[in-house]
Amino acid sequence: MRLSRWTGLPALALGSCGLFAVALALVLTRAVPLPAAVVVGLAALAFGTSAAMAVRSALRLLRGPAERFDAQRAVRCDAGGTGRVRDRALRRDAGGGAGYVRRWAAAFPVVAWAGACGVLTAGLLNVAMRAEGTWIQYAESGRDLDQRQTYRDLDLGLLADPSQLRFGVLVGAIRPREPSRLLDFQVLNATGRPVREGVLAAGQATSVAGMALYQWAMGPGIHLTVIHKEKGRLFDEPVPLWPAGGGGAYAETLRSGNLELRVRVDGWPWPDEASGTANVTLRDGPQVLFEGVVEPRKVYPAREGYGIITWETRPYVGLGVAHRTYRQLSVASLAVLVTALVLWALVPAAPFWYREEADGGVAVFPPDAWAKLSVRR
Repeated sequence: MRLSRWTGLPALALGSCGLFAVALALVLTRAVPLPAAVVVGLAALAFGTSAAMAVRSALRLLRGPAERFDAQRAVRCDAGGTGRVRDRALRRDAGGGAGYVRRWAAAFPVVAWAGACGVLTAGLLNVAMRAEGTWIQYAESGRDLDQRQTYRDLDLGLLADPSQLRFGVLVGAIRPREPSRLLDFQVLNATGRPVREGVLAAGQATSVAGMALYQWAMGPGIHLTVIHKEKGRLFDEPVPLWPAGGGGAYAETLRSGNLELRVRVDGWPWPDEASGTANVTLRDGPQVLFEGVVEPRKVYPAREGYGIITWETRPYVGLGVAHRTYRQLSVASLAVLVTALVLWALVPAAPFWYREEADGGVAVFPPDAWAKLSVRR
């Protein structure tokens, strides 16, 4: 295949790399919900065109630059100066040849496109193998990250599984009135040994074992029980309450069939966690079964045989993990790509072409190439 047939390849390679970079950024930031197949397809196209560009650049490095000799602008030199020209040529025949003033600089495009292939490979593997999820955790509790039921929401790559995250997260004290030291935490490995522990501030993230552990929510959680005199216990678990507008207002609404349970607290965090009360409304369709303020550890009868008990209020934090794989490959490949691009721009290889003259001399194009060749030792 002649190199001239590769004319549109650079634009295609740059365009596909740009599209993949945008798509990957949208996926990682969750700005736009792109299907994984779209991202993988763009990555495959970008990788294929980048690999083709690396091959194209390597062929040019081996064969010399594509033909661009301009006889009218070429500089003529006598037989005494032709040795430098012929010695620097990569391609020679009876009529002339071509080469680079700086052969080593001609390798920069090859290295740059190879670095791009490495970045794309890491990005493609990242899309396929990443694991990201969030969950709710109460004070003095633990969670296993390798269990799907741990997560409130979970986003996995095409080939990923949460069982790869063989870690546990323990949360100690939660201090909602001290956001700069919101929670104490430990991250344990599969053997139970702590691999990271410390204090996490509100909105802060920390890196551990290739994962980013971050805090994204905070609020009160109320352990609530709903019972019925004939049906027994209908509900019995902590309910995390979410900001509901206004200073310190948190609420949540649960639904099951026609039943609707709304819980709200105001003025949280309270000076004393035991001092807070909750406003509870229980409905069966349009009928209000209960509405009022409830105190912890008291039974409140409701209509139609229902009853409500609030046991305790415990603060919770929302935690999340982002396990993005092949980070070292990404960083190393990106460093190679950027370095090669900078050197490619600052230190050009300076291609040249020459033609044999009847008197034993040569004609060299472009003129500045001959000036550089004539002074090189």
